[in-house]
Amino acid sequence: MSDYRRIYTGSIVNVNKIKAALTELDIVPVIKDRNESARLAGFGQTAPGQEVFLTHAEYEKASDLLEKLALE
Repeated sequence: MSDYRRIYTGSIVNVNKIKAALTELDIVPVIKDRNESARLAGFGQTAPGQEVFLTHAEYEKASDLLEKLALE
């Protein structure tokens, strides 16, 4: 079982909003950017490729915030 839980997949604009809100709670999310990875590898990707992950413990701590952001 993975130590991380994906909480969002979508545009970088929303990812940055989520990251800023989580940082205010002293939670550091893991951001996976498939678009940037594809660009660095020499090819492109057009679908939204940013994902936000939290550990299971951090997810419990952030659940109220995630409800406010309507991500659950």
